[in-house]
Amino acid sequence: MLGLPEIRLQLAYRDYQKSNQPDLSFREFYHKENQQNVYANLLAPLDIEQLGFVGLLEKMIPSMFLAEDWTGLKANRQNYDVLLGQNKVAPLSPEDRDEIRRLNSDDYDIYQKVETRQAAQWQALLARKKIHLENGKKVIIHVGPPKTGTSAIQYWLAKNHKALLNQGVFYPGHQLDDNKISSGNFQRLIHHDAANKQSYLDEARARELVDEFTQSKAHTLLLSSEHFFYHMPALFMYFPMATFVFYVRHPFSTLESSYHQQVKRHGRTSAFNLPKTAKFQQLEIIGRLAKTFSVNVCFRYYDEQLFNGGTLVNDFRDVISVDADLVDERKRVNSKYALDALGFMRWCNGFASADVLAELDRWLQAYSEDKEPRSLITPEQRVALTSVMRAHAQKMHQLLPGLNIESLYQMLENYTNNSASYDASVGCDFTGLVKALKKQNILLAKRIYCQAQDNKESMPSSAAQQFTFSTGDEMRCTVQSYICKLQYQIKRLFS
Repeated sequence: MLGLPEIRLQLAYRDYQKSNQPDLSFREFYHKENQQNVYANLLAPLDIEQLGFVGLLEKMIPSMFLAEDWTGLKANRQNYDVLLGQNKVAPLSPEDRDEIRRLNSDDYDIYQKVETRQAAQWQALLARKKIHLENGKKVIIHVGPPKTGTSAIQYWLAKNHKALLNQGVFYPGHQLDDNKISSGNFQRLIHHDAANKQSYLDEARARELVDEFTQSKAHTLLLSSEHFFYHMPALFMYFPMATFVFYVRHPFSTLESSYHQQVKRHGRTSAFNLPKTAKFQQLEIIGRLAKTFSVNVCFRYYDEQLFNGGTLVNDFRDVISVDADLVDERKRVNSKYALDALGFMRWCNGFASADVLAELDRWLQAYSEDKEPRSLITPEQRVALTSVMRAHAQKMHQLLPGLNIESLYQMLENYTNNSASYDASVGCDFTGLVKALKKQNILLAKRIYCQAQDNKESMPSSAAQQFTFSTGDEMRCTVQSYICKLQYQIKRLFS
């Protein structure tokens, strides 16, 4: 991998400063003979045109896919900080830049040759990898991102699979779990091997799916998965003709929702922390990638006051242009916990078994449905960072002229003015929750009680007083356990 000589020198000087070698100024360092024309000295005997692959640090995405094509190995899902991150070095003075260019003229010539060669190879690769569609066919790919209602959208799409097909929209079916959640069409395109930490777009699957779509009478192939967000470079390369649907959500709202998800599904036990600053990070990622690949992105706004038709499903229905007579059961899918439920699950994550946590999650989802929404972020925090967010919204509009800046401003204002009330005490008091749990599911409460004996001291005292089992509670457990066993035997008898 080659980098611009001026960048290479700055990074090399950074490493030099960490060593125990004599102190040198940057100017003294780049005047050292062994730091001049490094590429020329290294590649002098070679013909660059004959080299199979030479990558460029400043062109990480083309370099990654060209390396994949040359080696025959699959490029695993990459961190966007790596793919899009700029080499963080201080700006050079005009004098230093001119002097470095003079001292390293051979390296700059080599860099320019590699850059020109890579550009040609990249365009050839894009033309070869592009999946072609028959006339009259189109592709819409919903890439999320995570925490923008993808579960609700996919639930609705899965329920209306046949009705959508009747209207010319081919949405491949998929399973839903007990909580009505799925990964959407993720597995139809992505090879994912968690054990070996492999995750990449499978070209054979993609072409097979498009062939299936081509043979259908549908005019639109619709795909949806929040996990597509992490594979956008490959999706953009194989489907440059597609329309990519991306929902923009307020970063604070995303942060709160992500925290809820980490506690609910991923065993988090640590408290919520608000970063010192915030920006539309996911929006910036797709914006920079879309610019690299020149693809069409349809931006929508994840805000109840900005949804076309008043709901997320209606808004998405407008995106895919289908009639309004499809079933919409208006179910809340994968919704947030109430704050006391969130605190209770966070506590249980520290000791409870996986099966107990799964059952508790289902109960807490139902428990939270009629509770008043509360925020983890104080009003003062929301107001303090809103001006920072507005400045970043302007920056995103410059990057993405098709972005509706007024909708972004409205989203910021709506969240600041109408966000759920904040109450620090709610998430620490489990008294009402424990009482309800014992009343509605005494066996689950007893299992948690038994597993919590070594962690009971970490529970708030008010809740610990409720989390005891009287003689009457024990009798109810015995009766309920007998009933469950009887129901199981009856089910086996008639199955």
